[in-house]
Amino acid sequence: MFRHDENAAPTHAQFAMRVAILGGIGIVAFAAIFFRLWFLEVLSGEAYLKEANANRVREIKIQAPRGEILDRAGRVLVENKTVLSLQVRADELPHDKQVRNKELKKLAGVANMSYDKVKQEIRQQTKELPANPVTLQQDVDKDLVYYLRERQDEFPGVTASQVYVREYPNGTLGAQLFGYVSEIGPDQLTFDEPGAVLITEKDAVKCESIAHANVWCVVVDLAFDANTTARLMRLVLRDVEGRET
Repeated sequence: MFRHDENAAPTHAQFAMRVAILGGIGIVAFAAIFFRLWFLEVLSGEAYLKEANANRVREIKIQAPRGEILDRAGRVLVENKTVLSLQVRADELPHDKQVRNKELKKLAGVANMSYDKVKQEIRQQTKELPANPVTLQQDVDKDLVYYLRERQDEFPGVTASQVYVREYPNGTLGAQLFGYVSEIGPDQLTFDEPGAVLITEKDAVKCESIAHANVWCVVVDLAFDANTTARLMRLVLRDVEGRET
């Protein structure tokens, strides 16, 4: 009888078989990796290049500060100031509708706004300027800014950025020249008697969101003659000099 010794060294044929099997496995693995690399670089390279550029480059319109308005003596009539603005980027909000609505409801609560107002502003401003962030509030309190920045994981897509707004050191002085010196509110559109109201076109654009359904905008060009313009300028300059004395 022959007894098989399990501790005996493998024969040359067995060793060659093992090397062949391991070599075959290595060749198959290398071929799979090479084919996958070729597929990504050659067949799908153009598609992945477009996705990479889309993630790396984004066009954002940044509003530049408007110029100052000075009188003939160089005194500032209209200038700019920076304020913190509460903004929302609609494309960075959660894609799930329930999660997004839950976040917007929570944001409305901390910003002291109604949920319907937040939804309306996002819908309207995104329609008008899709690439720009949606501005919910201007000149927000710093405590609100700190609260949101400390909880960015709870408010994705919500930011507080510095924006430029107009500042009128002399209040309502020169409103007939500048067009407006503050934003028109609903109280200024309330009248005891029905009738036509004439306002500038720039003000009419601001009234769009709070105007009634029966409000119409009629564009009218108005020009003063030289004598009337000179008389108005004398009155304005006299008022400015009177306030500075």
